[in-house]
Amino acid sequence: MSKNRKAILIIIGVFIISILALLALRIFGTGRTATVEYDGEVIMNVDLSEDAVYHIDARLPVTLIVENGRIFFTDSVCPDHLCEGFGRIHIKGQSAICLPARVAVYID
Repeated sequence: MSKNRKAILIIIGVFIISILALLALRIFGTGRTATVEYDGEVIMNVDLSEDAVYHIDARLPVTLIVENGRIFFTDSVCPDHLCEGFGRIHIKGQSAICLPARVAVYID
C-alpha cells in the first residue's frame, strides 16, 4: 500500500471518528439547562444543577420540579396527565409537553 493511500485512509478514519464523537455528544450528552415555553414563547430558562419547584400559571396551572439534574411535570390539572408520563428528562434534545396548558420544556 502506498504512503498516500495510507495517509488518506488515516484522514478519513479521523474524520469519521470525529463525526461519531460529535453525534454521541449531541445524542447522549446531558443538558445543563432547560427552556420552558408557554404558547410558543420562552418564559424561562431553568438551571438543572439546582433543585427547585416552578409553578407556572398558564392556560392550566402546571408544576415543574428540578431534582438531581432532571426536570419533570407533576401535579398537573390537565384532564389527561400525559405530560406527567414524559418522566424525568435530562438529555439534550428531549422534551416534555403539556398540550392543554400549552407549556413545553426542552433540554438544551
